[in-house]
Amino acid sequence: MLLNLIIFGFAKVIYSDKLNSLFNFINKFRKIICIILGTSCTIDTLSIPVRAQFFGKAEDFFKNVFTGEDTANMDVTIALVFNIFRALVILYLAVALIGVVEKMRRDEDWQTAARAPLIILVVLTLGDSLSAMIIGNTPGGKPEGDSPLKTL
Repeated sequence: MLLNLIIFGFAKVIYSDKLNSLFNFINKFRKIICIILGTSCTIDTLSIPVRAQFFGKAEDFFKNVFTGEDTANMDVTIALVFNIFRALVILYLAVALIGVVEKMRRDEDWQTAARAPLIILVVLTLGDSLSAMIIGNTPGGKPEGDSPLKTL
């Protein structure tokens, strides 16, 4: 993208007379072009599958570690615990964001109010990264070979 900007900048300097008509056209239809570009970027972003669940590898790891006769109920329980945890984190961040926006509107010290949710978000991100590093990149978070955790 940066290379495109540099090339476009050089083209603007070299062919400024010929490009003025293009810039005038773009300037006339700026709002429509922005709406079209914004809509296409939004649709492109929303069309890809979401794989940004935090602690997803940890959930897969616990589902694969606890095996036995009642695996289906254990998988449902583990998924329920992780989803409740995710929902609580998202609700906390949403409520904190509302508080921060309200403090901004009242011209109060909103940066202090935003500090705690940002710290929690950073800690969760680091925890997710560290748990992924500990679990490793084995498929589905399964331990390789015979693991003593399989007997649980």
